[in-house]
Amino acid sequence: MGGFPLLDLKSMAVMRKMPGLSSYLGDPELSGESLVELLEFAKEKVPNDWHKVTEVRLMATACLRMVEVGLRERILESCRRVLRLSGFQFKDDWTTMIPGFDEGVYAWVAANYALGSLGSDPENTTGILELGGESAQVNSCSLFMT
Repeated sequence: MGGFPLLDLKSMAVMRKMPGLSSYLGDPELSGESLVELLEFAKEKVPNDWHKVTEVRLMATACLRMVEVGLRERILESCRRVLRLSGFQFKDDWTTMIPGFDEGVYAWVAANYALGSLGSDPENTTGILELGGESAQVNSCSLFMT
């Protein structure tokens, strides 16, 4: 309470689903179905009693940013339909596009959390160079001290 959540990084589970959302350009209404396997995986990891209070968010990144706006919105709406029925806590505006800078911020937070330096003196955090498919970011504590 009032602090950072405690995660056991050794027991964390990761699942990657390929192909990504941008591969559904020919049939955007099916893109949401690609989330079902990921949601089932999450349901196995999150205790049943916590499903309704566990937020699920979709933050689309680089490849989807390059898709025409109308088509991109059809893909995101398909995802929203699936997320609404997931059993997890969800709001439509939690399905968004994020800029490359935000991708870098999340990577910085994740790296410093994993290293145990998040929340400590900013001079003791680790800077990162985040290289993506469409963008590159350099993030360090100085970016977050303003």
